[in-house]
Amino acid sequence: GEAILCFDDPRRAILAVTRLHGWNLTYGSKTLMFMNPWKYVALDSHIREGLQPYFSNIGIGQYSAPGIAYPAFLAICRDLQCKVNTPVPDPGPAYPNYPPNPNGPWLLADIQQAIFEFARDGNCIVP
Repeated sequence: GEAILCFDDPRRAILAVTRLHGWNLTYGSKTLMFMNPWKYVALDSHIREGLQPYFSNIGIGQYSAPGIAYPAFLAICRDLQCKVNTPVPDPGPAYPNYPPNPNGPWLLADIQQAIFEFARDGNCIVP
């Protein structure tokens, strides 16, 4: 409930969720993303480890503090969302109502997934 009350403040929202017993940065950020994939992203260990060499100066690393790393990563995803000028990915016939606006911006969750794939593939862009 606290995360919902402060949903417009990513730092407070992630701190509220990670205070739940057993929730860490990965599960807390996934919870926020599932609550609203247009507004939030997941920050898991693959991304933190893969991007650490590039973003260590802003606290995105293996042992990142949620209140620092999550808002920083979310800002990166939002910046990329503004810069992406390719069409929204087509999910195929399994999701006939997605995306709701094919000419609109990518979901932040789609931006995050692209970064996840980049990090998982050893920080290489592959076809």
